[in-house]
Amino acid sequence: MKINISLNAGIVLCSTLFVLTSCKKAAEKDTDAAEDEIIMQRGSEDIFSESFLPSVDCTYGWDTLIGTCVTVTQDSPTFPKVLTLDFGTIGCVDPFGRDKSGKIILDMSDDIRNDDATCVMTFEDFTIENIGISGTRTATNIGESGSSELISVAGDFTATYGTWYITRTVAHQREWSAGSTTCTFTDDEFLITGSGSTVGKYGKTVTHEILEPLSIFPYECGYIKSGQVEIKLGKRGGTVDYGDGTCDAIATFTSFKGDVYTIDLLTCTIVE
Repeated sequence: MKINISLNAGIVLCSTLFVLTSCKKAAEKDTDAAEDEIIMQRGSEDIFSESFLPSVDCTYGWDTLIGTCVTVTQDSPTFPKVLTLDFGTIGCVDPFGRDKSGKIILDMSDDIRNDDATCVMTFEDFTIENIGISGTRTATNIGESGSSELISVAGDFTATYGTWYITRTVAHQREWSAGSTTCTFTDDEFLITGSGSTVGKYGKTVTHEILEPLSIFPYECGYIKSGQVEIKLGKRGGTVDYGDGTCDAIATFTSFKGDVYTIDLLTCTIVE
């Protein structure tokens, strides 16, 4: 079964991650660590939002939502199924003007809303704006907490460009705190907790631990709206604060030494 669609909202958001990798690095190691973390954290959850879309109970108006750019192939109309998002060999330009090519493959055991359901994401010759993406991420429904679905997210992926690469390894939990019982995108909210590490393009390992859950509305806001992450690069590091819930491109980084910086999430520029 083939359906022509353009990039869904979750994948649109994931492009943020790779655009940010062109950001200028600060000389100071504290801000170096902050930028590596911002580059990966802002998009590392959003890139996997499409894992939550396939559902037996929802019929999505793909053409209305996202156009007709991507070819989607299902190997079965029912679960388990493999869903392939094919951007072609010469690229597919999304509504934001970003060029993509290759494939994203979703291997789904069941509707992700069901207990024990899994969605394994892999990439095949996938690029966005000439940045190659590889690796695997597995989302697993581990049950309910009140009215929320709890999804564990584990794995790693690599972004490559020319001779440099950035790798990300995480053990996160995503609480689907709003919208899991509806077929409406804009009411979805996810609260992210957990920890992991990033090896930046200069070979430095930055570890992170989420101190306050990161609030993500993947189909309503292109930025993490709130939450705090502690990052460490050896004895250096500090805390990234994404704000009070306002959808904006501003975050704050406070180093362990007490220096405070404003971060422009759109350009990944740290303003001293």
